[in-house]
This record gives sequence, C-alpha cells and structure tokens, in this order.
Amino acid sequence: LGEKLTMRGPCAALMVLALGLCLSEGTEMQKHTYVIVGAGPAGLQLAREMQIANMDYVVLEKGDAPGMFFKTFPRHRTLISINKPYVGSEDPEFALRHDWNSLLSNDTSLLMTKYTEEYYPHADVYVQYLADYASKFQLNIEYNVEVTKIQKKGKSFIVSTNGKTYSCRAAVVATGLSKPFIPKVKGMELAQGYEDCSVNPADYKDKKVMILGKGNSALEVANNLTGVAHMIHLVSSNPIRFAYQTHFPGDVRSINLPFLDTYQLKSQNSMLEADLDADDLQLRKTANGIQLLGHDDLEDIDEPKTKILNPSRATFDVVIRALGFRFDTSIIAHRVTMDKAKGKRGKYPKMRHDFSSESLSDLYFAGAIMGGRDGKKSSGSFIHGFRYNVRFLAKFLREKYEKVPFPRRKLVRATPEVLGAAILQRAQRSSGLYQMFDFLCDVITFEGDTPVYYEEMPIHYAQERFAKTDFFTLSMEFHEEFGKENGGLRRDVHGADRVSSRLGPAAGEESNFVHPVVRYYSNTNPFVEDWMKALPMHHPKRTFIAQHHIMEDQLFDFSVYERHVEPLQRYFAGLLWTRKELRPAALSAAMVDFPDLKMGSAPTCAATDTACTSAAGNDSAPVPPEAVEIPVPQHFITKDFESDAAMYGAKMAKGSEM
Repeated sequence: LGEKLTMRGPCAALMVLALGLCLSEGTEMQKHTYVIVGAGPAGLQLAREMQIANMDYVVLEKGDAPGMFFKTFPRHRTLISINKPYVGSEDPEFALRHDWNSLLSNDTSLLMTKYTEEYYPHADVYVQYLADYASKFQLNIEYNVEVTKIQKKGKSFIVSTNGKTYSCRAAVVATGLSKPFIPKVKGMELAQGYEDCSVNPADYKDKKVMILGKGNSALEVANNLTGVAHMIHLVSSNPIRFAYQTHFPGDVRSINLPFLDTYQLKSQNSMLEADLDADDLQLRKTANGIQLLGHDDLEDIDEPKTKILNPSRATFDVVIRALGFRFDTSIIAHRVTMDKAKGKRGKYPKMRHDFSSESLSDLYFAGAIMGGRDGKKSSGSFIHGFRYNVRFLAKFLREKYEKVPFPRRKLVRATPEVLGAAILQRAQRSSGLYQMFDFLCDVITFEGDTPVYYEEMPIHYAQERFAKTDFFTLSMEFHEEFGKENGGLRRDVHGADRVSSRLGPAAGEESNFVHPVVRYYSNTNPFVEDWMKALPMHHPKRTFIAQHHIMEDQLFDFSVYERHVEPLQRYFAGLLWTRKELRPAALSAAMVDFPDLKMGSAPTCAATDTACTSAAGNDSAPVPPEAVEIPVPQHFITKDFESDAAMYGAKMAKGSEM
C-alpha cells in the first residue's frame, strides 16, 4: 500500500467512488434550510426569530452552553453595556432603549433588568441569562459541535464538524469577533495577550507595564493595575476616541476613564503614539527588561536605522497586547474578502447591505460582525444594536428563500395627518431606530394609491429595494458635524453650544442630538434625470428629493404640536400637493371623508395573514396586510389645513421639483 498507485480510466473512477463510500460510511448528513454557527447572543436571537416564523434551522455551538465568549470576556468581568431597569415608562419597547443586554422577545421575565439592577452587570450574570433564554424557548441548538469547515457545493453549503455533517441552503456565521489582533511587530512574542494574561493585580506589584492599545480592553487592564504597578504606559497608533464624543459605543467608555486621571495628574503613568504597523517597529529583550523600538524621528540608539520610541529609554517588565479582536475566517473553505478600508484594518468581512458576504453567495453574518456595515457610526457591533439587525436578517432570509413577503402594514390613506401620525408614533417609542441610529430606517412606500409601512431596514438596503418606486424613510440621527473635528479642533459635546441657538420648529436641521429625520426619494418623477436613475440610491450624486428634521427634544417627546407635529404635517402637505407622482395618492385620500379619530395606541391586527406583523413586538401574532387605521390624536389635526397646505406647497414647489 505504500507504493505509488497510478491508474487511469474506469478503474480510477471506481477507486475514487469506493474511497468516497468508505469515507462517508457512518457519517450522518443532517439537512436544514439554515445552519447558524455560534450560540452567542446573535445566534440565540436569530434562532428565536426563525422559531417564531417556523423556519427550518439548527444552531451549532462548540461549547457546552450558550454565550461561551462571555465566560472569559471581558477578562475583569464587568460589562460595559448599560442595564437600566427604571426608565419611567411601562412601555417595553421604550424600555429597550436603555437595556443594552436583553435579547428580543415578548417574555418579560427574560429581560436582563430582571436579573440584576447593576448599571454595568457582571459577565457571569449574562452567561446565566443567555442559558435561560435558550432553555426557556427550547431553541434548536446542538452543543459540543465544533464546525471545522463551511464549503459551498452547488447551491448548498456542506458544514463539516467534529461529528455529523450538515447541509443547508444558507449558512449564517454568528461567531463574533473572536480572533485577537496581533500586529506584525518583530518580537511580539514577548508580549502577553489580553486573552490570557493574568488578571491578579498581585502579579504586577511594583512592575513597569506597557500596554499596547488604548481601547476599552487596554484601559480595563490599566485600571486593574493602577494601584499596584510602578508605572503604566499605553501605546497605540492613534489617540483615544471617547464614546461620548463619537457616539460609537465601542470607543472608550466612561467606566474605563479612571486611568486617564493618573496620566493628566502626573502619577507616573503615560500614553504614547506609535504606528504599530510600521516595518521598523520591534520589541526587544534587554538585560533590564523589554523595550519598544522604532520610528526614525525619535532619539537614536546604537543601531543606525532603529530609533527608541520613548525618549526616557524606559524598559518594561511586562508588555500586554490589548488591541481588540477581529473576524476569524478559518472555518470557511473559500476566500472571504475582508474589509481593509480606512479604520477597519481587515477586522470585518466585506458585506452587502443584507449582511451577505460580498465574495460568497448565500453566506451571511450575524452579531458583532454586522458592525462592519455601519462603520463605527452606529451600534451594530453590540447587542443593543445587532439584535435589531438580526431581526431584519430573519425577515430577509424568509422572504428570499421561502418567498414570504417582508412584513408591512398598509395605512388607510395618504394624508399629512395619517403619515405624520405613523411617523411620530414610531419616533416616539421605537427602540430599533433609536439604538441603530444613522443605520436602520422605516419606509413608507405606495401600493397603488395606498401608503405601505415597513419597519427597520438598513437604510442602504431600503434604497436598493425601493429603487424604482417613490418612498419616504424615517431614521434617527445625530447632526453629521456634532462631535466631529472642524479645522483640527474637536467640538465639545458638553459645551454650552451643544444646543444650537438657531434651533426651532422651522429649523429642525439645527438639531445636534439624536432626533428623527424624514426623507423623500422619487424614482418615477420625470424631473429626475436618467443619469441620476442609473446611479445607486446611496450614491452622493443620487440623493433624496426633500428632507425634514424633526427638532430634537430633551425628553424625546416628539408629540408637541407646534414643535413637532405641525412642521411634519406641512412637510408632507407640501410634497403631496406639489409632487406629481404623489398627487394620485393625495387625491384618492381627499375623496374620503376624514374620520373623527381619537387618541389611541398603535393598532393591533387579527392573526389571519403572515404578510404583515404588528408593531407591538417580534413575537406578535401575524396581521393582515389590508389597510390599517392609524389613530390620529385630535391635536395632530391642523384647523386651517387647506390654506396652510397651499401656502407651504407653493414654497416647496420652488425647491423640490427637479
């Protein structure tokens, strides 16, 4: 058998077939429409969404319980995701705006706020929460199953594991960002990793410690050692980015700021900048400890081409690498293109607007990996953000692979009052739009003359999906310049001018803090030039026709008539009266006597059709797609509406028609 066999023709084919039969003997093939890899928060959330919709799925988890990542991380066991049980409202949807850990369900016992009242919970509590979530819903999870390879065969995936083999139509990788980032610095083996360094402060007593990194994990380590280490230096390629300044929850959070006092108040600790991607950077072991060398614009040492990083020529007893994590592609048999755009450094795979891989069809990503789509401009890398992205993904997959229409509800008619009420109800209470600001949006489009409402789609996905129609979007946004650098100076988000002096009902665009924004896109109007129609909807030269910023409110109450309701109605009135493509819907609505609607809660619908779901929650019974009355509070109705509409319509006609 050790001799080389050379066979050709039918004999070779028979031998290959025989070998294949031998290899497959005893191997069980399990078939599902969807295979989800990983039973972390994203895997559990997607499993629950699929369970509700009776979708054929299985979750494969290499550990013996869900949420294995949180059994180890964060290393010092305090989460930086907030947990606020008291929000002054009984509305569970509103409460999720301030609960960053819970997964979506209608079971009020499965809220992280019921497990602990700690504002920053202990990670062990979260591990128990995830286990209870999986157990309570009896999700289809197979534990101790380690996925070794995901390979595309024709229109299906073959998922190989340490036991059974699975086949599926679509594979969803929900393994998170699990691979530590290790820069290609010579001598990096001298550094300990955040993932396995000691967390016992006594091990660092009276030692000089260098920490590579200035993010939350690096500061988590630094704060743990501040009381015992002789000296701590933080080194990274860029200055610290503060979450309160950037609005990105992955930037440095206030819970990790104590170390910065010790630097600015001169207590032997320091921070340095060094390009950790530089070719000449290196860690070197010396008789006195470890030095970080590099950069030829700093002080010379013995070697002519290598410069010492810090003029003090400090050596360190310990170097700890705490530079975060990135996506691990090792289980995917095919080449997965990574996003190496500025600031991403290959951390995420390249994804389309529906969270599918750009390089491999029918492969999707869920969880923290989804943060690669919002580019650190929203919360997609964190549970309180990606739980909504995952809910969208479940609806998208069901529509694509099972031909079940994406949930929507039809509004009764296209009037400023009805459209305004639908928008303001969502702006007032939606947690998905609030948490995924600048990324998710609601959409109002038209089926004939009837307005149709879709909830929570990625903005760019909505622009592509409705590219041949006319539609409105609702999103929550910060002012694009708020907290950004201007002329090299970063605006103080805590300064007295954080609220613009020009802000008012007619100048909602001056809002700095998060607020609702409504935009109108037209693709059927003849005034839109053909060359514009050929561009992608998110292309900067192919933009919206008109937008309206609903002015910010300190209490997030957008129901004040003079400040929020009337300006939004005027916006809709101007478009309905002046845009040719919207006039049929407006005229159709005008033919119906407007009912004497009273204030009320969002409507619920009977469980007769799966084409539409209620806004009440993701576990709600399916509802019919026929027209739904949106309760319009009496103070939403303009007394002299026709004259207002005509006046505003004339004003809009000058700037809106193209």
